[in-house]
Amino acid sequence: MKIYLAIDLGTTGCRSILYDELLNELAAAYEEYGLITPREKWTEQDAQLWWEMTLRTAAEAIKTAGIDSRQIEGISISSQGITIVPVDENIKPLCNAMSWLDVRSEEQCAQIEQ
Repeated sequence: MKIYLAIDLGTTGCRSILYDELLNELAAAYEEYGLITPREKWTEQDAQLWWEMTLRTAAEAIKTAGIDSRQIEGISISSQGITIVPVDENIKPLCNAMSWLDVRSEEQCAQIEQ
């Protein structure tokens, strides 16, 4: 049996789901995370936490399904479309991710549009 892992990093949580080749759900795991709002109009998230939750939810789904992770034939990842995560040369986050909900640059955007 072929098994596929789908990972969804949404706005409020991380979900990992295992499917068989007929796209029957075998197991799923989900963890919520919050938004960080250090200032008015700022909306950030902890990208390192995303990675940790991805590992945990994938491991939990694999354990729940009772499969060997080597059986996974493919992985699909979806995430927040325009959220930005600056990283260093080792792909480590340099700061919190700037969420698509962040509007701190609206004044600059208005100036550019004019």
